Amino acid sequence: MGSSYGSTTDTSSNTANSIYHVTNSESSAIDATLNMNEIIMLMSVILNAMATGIIIIFSNTIMPALFKQDMTTGIEVMNTINVIIVNPLFIVIFFGGLISAVPTVSLLRKKDNSNPVAGYYALASTLIYFFGQFLVTVTQNVPRNNQLAEYSDETYWQEDYLISWVNWNTFRGVCALVSAVLGALSLVLMRR
Repeated sequence: MGSSYGSTTDTSSNTANSIYHVTNSESSAIDATLNMNEIIMLMSVILNAMATGIIIIFSNTIMPALFKQDMTTGIEVMNTINVIIVNPLFIVIFFGGLISAVPTVSLLRKKDNSNPVAGYYALASTLIYFFGQFLVTVTQNVPRNNQLAEYSDETYWQEDYLISWVNWNTFRGVCALVSAVLGALSLVLMRR
């Protein structure tokens, strides 16, 4: 009887080990997915924060400095900046934060495997960055840059460009910052 009790325990132990092993393997697969989401969201947060810095330095420092120059110099410098700044590194920093869409979709589809609030923060981060930074850049700032390059008169420079461009720029900087904070909150909640 002692021997059958021991063998039952061994069988039960083997079954328990098998179940644990399968569960542990499934858990590792889930952890790997979450880790990839975390890595991508971390990259997005860093890129959004870097974009915030670039944007705010224009509103806070560069544009006021250009305003203090004579009109011709200010316009020439801004047109030069607008040409030089469009480069691969800038494009990655400025628009790369939209990669948050990848973990957003993953988190929202797998609500049972992750904290659903993390997905909602990721969604908010992505949407705010898309509408508040990306679309504002494309619909407000770039057209003003193009108009400045086409013709340069004092009225446009002082009464439109230096006011409306800076206002839209500051708005997209705030959106990039809010997006970075929401992305960081999502990142924190991914493991909870």
